[in-house]
Amino acid sequence: MVASKNKYQSVWLAPTEILANQHFENVSELLAPYKIKVGLMTAANKNANLEKDDLIIGTHALLQKDVEIPNLALIIALTGKKVLLVHGNHDGLVLGQFLSDFYKVKNLHAQHSIYYDVGFFGCGGANVGLDAMSEEEIFSTLKNGFRYVKNIKKKIAVTHVHPDGTIVEKIAPGFGSLGLKNFIEKYQPDFVLCGHVHEAAGIEDFIGKTKVINVGRNGKILEF
Repeated sequence: MVASKNKYQSVWLAPTEILANQHFENVSELLAPYKIKVGLMTAANKNANLEKDDLIIGTHALLQKDVEIPNLALIIALTGKKVLLVHGNHDGLVLGQFLSDFYKVKNLHAQHSIYYDVGFFGCGGANVGLDAMSEEEIFSTLKNGFRYVKNIKKKIAVTHVHPDGTIVEKIAPGFGSLGLKNFIEKYQPDFVLCGHVHEAAGIEDFIGKTKVINVGRNGKILEF
């Protein structure tokens, strides 16, 4: 509010689109009585007015070279949240690690993380795109992560690519991972959270006892 009063702009960086959207809704309502203009800028939503908005809430989309905020005086970076990430097939390993370091969150690619009785392990990227992985690499990456959480009560794999042979393949044939499918069939984690095909957001399927969920941009609340 001080920055706005003095005709300066502020940026609020969130590590995920879900958090950015939540903050945008809450903060917009909170600041409405003060007539402070709040904008949102993510990969999916670029309705921010970079020249006139007092506060711009967004993700790393705000860090692109062509983004210029003329009167920027304050940057707020959201930290302290338990956030895990894996990079997409258009991001690559380098960008994935940069975002992890910048936001001080956990990069789950080829890693694992345990919270109470829930174990997460991950594999970013896909079998196509930047830093494309072979099916054998996808399988072995997940296998290595799984061994650290195999004795945990709930086991959740987080991937960008979706497994071959699921409902998603009917929407976008030929883009699923056979390596991921083979891993699920052999090790049966409780959940696989994936993305990759945007049109399949929200679709759920099963491979054996494993529930596969394409979480999409809006995310998914798991109950177990």
